[in-house]
Amino acid sequence: MDIWTEQLERRHLPILERWLGRTAGAITPNDLPSDVIELRPWFERSVAEPGRLDCLALVYETPVGVAGLRRINGQKDTLEVYLMLGEVGYNLRRTATYVALRMIDRAFSNADAAQVAVRVSPCHTWFLDVLYRMGFAEERTENEMTVFTVEKDVFLNRKYLL
Repeated sequence: MDIWTEQLERRHLPILERWLGRTAGAITPNDLPSDVIELRPWFERSVAEPGRLDCLALVYETPVGVAGLRRINGQKDTLEVYLMLGEVGYNLRRTATYVALRMIDRAFSNADAAQVAVRVSPCHTWFLDVLYRMGFAEERTENEMTVFTVEKDVFLNRKYLL
């Protein structure tokens, strides 16, 4: 499957406008705005935030969602991954899995994180299974979300089957 991510740019905002308010594709919690009026200010804030990377996810050159990395407050070696698929008609599980892999790999290789965290709603049981296969372990629960983490060496040495 030909999936990649590219850094979110101002020219991508019209694509994001189509997906605003679509909660079905929110695999993990994110801070994406819910309406068009908030989109540009959100983009400006996210670009200015140190330690943050927002990306457009593409499948065969078609934009399908947004994924990102952001530093967790007070933990400079831990990055949190978020993921939202907005385009209807793509295999949610398969696409989400491969986009998540791209972002986690980016966190460990380009951003030099020692640990990656993902917050997931218990209703996404299929994604929980994917995280376990990647070597993630359940760490805690906060605001009805389960927080999973994986260390760099565990992830890179894991022989997971997706």
